Parts: sequence; structure tokens; C-alpha cells
Amino acid sequence: MTSRRHFLRVGCLTILGLILPVSSVHAAAEIRQVSLNPTEDTWVLNSAFGLQLSASLTDAVNHGIPLVFQIQSQIRRPRWYWVDEALFSGHADRRLTYNALVRNYRVTEGQDGRNFQSLQDALDYVARPVSWTVPGGRLRAGEPVEILVRFRLDPAFLPKPFQVVSFGDRDWRLDSDWRTTRLNVPIMMGAK
Repeated sequence: MTSRRHFLRVGCLTILGLILPVSSVHAAAEIRQVSLNPTEDTWVLNSAFGLQLSASLTDAVNHGIPLVFQIQSQIRRPRWYWVDEALFSGHADRRLTYNALVRNYRVTEGQDGRNFQSLQDALDYVARPVSWTVPGGRLRAGEPVEILVRFRLDPAFLPKPFQVVSFGDRDWRLDSDWRTTRLNVPIMMGAK
């Protein structure tokens, strides 16, 4: 009788082990830093990120499924009497792929691309800081503004079956959500 119970326990634990994910590491995207720095006639919006893939996303990219990461930014002037005024918006797309023939990862942004031997090096490159140039006439020195930045995996670029999976499975969802930073616009260099 005890050997039968022991056999049932071991069988149930084995089945649970197959059903439940082995790794508890989930995909994570974070915004580490946001700053607005003055130059002579413009401002530069800088953002730094952190990125960690889940086991499912790592497996997907290692099997040739491209992952496209979107980095979005906005600068708004808050208004109490109406909706906030949009002063600037920018975006960058970074695509991560794996080539099994030559066994390397490639990160492309626009026409530029780089190859990497390890996935971690490629992820570090995807999460590298972004700099956007904000034209000088849009902001006024000393005024309060809101800077919104977002870093996410864009499910629209996944193959159709994986788009469906990405809606229901948090291992496939990678989004930092919008991070809002409120600050006063710094004075431009050389301004009097």
C-alpha cells in the first residue's frame, strides 16, 4: 500500500514537473535612466535600458524567430486647462535574429547592423542607450516638461501563431510600460 502511494506521488510530481515551467525567469525590460542634456542649439534626450529574455523568448530567437524591440519617447508640456501639448516624439526599432548556419546573432537598427557570438552580447547591444536630438525651437529653458519613455518587444513583427501566444503568455510579453520623468528644461550651452 505504501509503495503504491509512493508511486502515485512520484508520478504526480513528475507530471507537474513537465507541466510547470522549469525556469522562473521571466522577460524583463526596464528603463534605467532618462536625461535631457543641452548642447549649443539643441537638447539631447538620453535613455538607458535593461533587458532580460525569458526562456521562451530565448528558445524562440535560437530557433530563428526574429524579435523586434521598439524604443519610444515623447516630450510633453503639461497644461492644466487642456490636454498636454506634444513637443517631441521619437522611436527606434532594433531587430534581433540568429543565423544557425554561421552561429551568430545579429542586431539591426535601420541600415546598420552588428554580429555577435553570444546572445548576452547581442542583448547588451539591443539595450544600449538611445539618444534623440530635440530641435532647439520646441523647448524653452526653465519650463517644466514630462518625458515619457517606453521599451518593449513588438508582437506585430512575430509570426502569426506567436502573436496569439504573446497575448496570453507573460513569458512572451516584454514591456517596460511608459516611464514618466518630470523636469525643468536645462539652459542651452552658450545661452545668455
